[in-house]
Amino acid sequence: MNKPDYDLGSWSLGGNLKEFSKKQLSMRMFPACGNKRKVVAKITTWVGTSFNAVHYYVRLEEERNPFWDGKGWRRCWDEKEDEKIETQETKSKKRALEIPKEMFKDIFSSKTHELEIDNMAFD
Repeated sequence: MNKPDYDLGSWSLGGNLKEFSKKQLSMRMFPACGNKRKVVAKITTWVGTSFNAVHYYVRLEEERNPFWDGKGWRRCWDEKEDEKIETQETKSKKRALEIPKEMFKDIFSSKTHELEIDNMAFD
């Protein structure tokens, strides 16, 4: 089996878990690559037609964690989603910028994960 290429910036989707050995399935990109797994906070806005009808939605998405199949990084069709996805809603723009940091602190470890905020609602 080839050594994992941690610089390979992509992974493929296909196959079923039963087709791969336990050894292959245990070689996950994280934490083996030595990098922290990204958690992206996405802040989106919904604006209604009535006065002050603005809502901000904060969504945390954990980076996927594929395994090394000997040739490349892979996720199987029957693999359960292992990333965490959390959402919250607020009507305050200021609060929408604070929520991702609080959610990250409550759910993830800063030793293994890093937070990236994508505030497309404010661009």
